[in-house]
Amino acid sequence: MDYTQALSKIDELQKAIFEAQEKAKNLTDITKSLETHIFRVRKDNNGRYIIVFSEGQIAEKYQMTTADVKGKTISKVFGESLYQDMKAGYEKAFSGETAHLRGFLFRKRYFSTILTPFNIENDGTVTEISGITQDINELYDTEKKYKEMTEVLNNIIEYNPYSIQICDPEGYQIKHNNAFLKIFKSAPSKEWSLFNDALLKNSGHFDEILKVKQGEIVEIPEIWYNSHEVDPRYPDNLVCLRAIHFPIYNHKHELENIILMHEDITSKMSLRKRVRELEEFHELTTGRESMLKGMEEELEQLKLQLALKNSNN
Repeated sequence: MDYTQALSKIDELQKAIFEAQEKAKNLTDITKSLETHIFRVRKDNNGRYIIVFSEGQIAEKYQMTTADVKGKTISKVFGESLYQDMKAGYEKAFSGETAHLRGFLFRKRYFSTILTPFNIENDGTVTEISGITQDINELYDTEKKYKEMTEVLNNIIEYNPYSIQICDPEGYQIKHNNAFLKIFKSAPSKEWSLFNDALLKNSGHFDEILKVKQGEIVEIPEIWYNSHEVDPRYPDNLVCLRAIHFPIYNHKHELENIILMHEDITSKMSLRKRVRELEEFHELTTGRESMLKGMEEELEQLKLQLALKNSNN
């Protein structure tokens, strides 16, 4: 290679180095500007997880940039207690799988991290992993509140003394509570729907029930049910139910659920029947007493007339 060729080669190399440096600088600037924490971790011979790269706005905020934490262990940076909670995730990533660490508390805020294998040897050994962390404090706080509200609602449904059945817009069951099983004994099959139930279709109320699809609250004052007729394994036990069906709409005003509530009114119906029987008996006995009283008065009249006739003779 002559002098001119050497100069040309040097020029090409310098140009390539400059372009590589520019790319690296651009990548570093982009990484630092992200509202996340991007990092890489290697595993040393003692099995410790050592940070080799750490950048991003979260890293800047908590003094965890590469300049601050390079060469330090994860347990040193995050604390031994949090490290123990995260350890299984790091072990999973170094075994070759993606790991998700969601909702861990650090510096009084909640974060989420995804760990993925980064450098993998020919034999499959993972020597380095990468991670990306996001601040999910506001979102996680909302999720926690929603979860708490959902748990309260689930408890209200589960321990409600009335039978509650939650169905989708087509009437297929999604959920039921304990009180439902006390009445119906078992959960309906996957093929069952409010709108294909034979008992309801033959009840005389089916056309009324269909109105729930149009957004109406439908009340069925009286319907008789016997679980033995559905499944012979259950004892013959006829019960009278009062049912309420009402729709639930989402924020788009689309039908999302149909709620069914059942009340066992068998005892009330039995009491009502007994009252009717007593009323009928009272009417009957009252009528008989009136008839007897009339007959007694008529007898007295006849006796008086007979006495008068005998005295005249």
